[in-house]
Amino acid sequence: QVKAYDKANNQNTSSIFTYIVKATSTETVTITTGGGGGETIGGTGSHLYSLSIISPPDITIYSNDTLTIPLIITNPADMITLKSIELGVVSDSEDVSPALATTFIQQLRPKEQKTVPLTITTHTDPGAYGITITAHVSNPDFTDKVRILANLIEKGSAEKSKVSKQLGFGKDL
Repeated sequence: QVKAYDKANNQNTSSIFTYIVKATSTETVTITTGGGGGETIGGTGSHLYSLSIISPPDITIYSNDTLTIPLIITNPADMITLKSIELGVVSDSEDVSPALATTFIQQLRPKEQKTVPLTITTHTDPGAYGITITAHVSNPDFTDKVRILANLIEKGSAEKSKVSKQLGFGKDL
């Protein structure tokens, strides 16, 4: 039965209705490519998870030089611990050699982050070269990637203060 009142205190009452409600339990698992998805914990419901690889979108480096930048690997989830994270890095060109200081993280608890230094060594002419960092999480099973653009310049080809600011920004990030 429904009773309704308006601001003028007028009221109306409906007839009595009877309903039978049957409850069911549904378990949901969602997988999203590119770092994200869901995992069921302790019965019903869905908890989202993802992995964030924070890096500068592009960097500027001299030809025939080496630069180290920090990558911040973060678990932004509230309830999921990410386990057995394998990190990898590849370059579009053999003339740009990226290397990670570590390629394995045992686990990242909720809201935890780790910093992994990425060292880039160049052996080539000026230009723009792509670098892809991949993180594969074993539990829950998913993969995330981030791409960095390395802009190679010749020493002395640009204004020194501008290049220093760009390199400093990349290192600070």
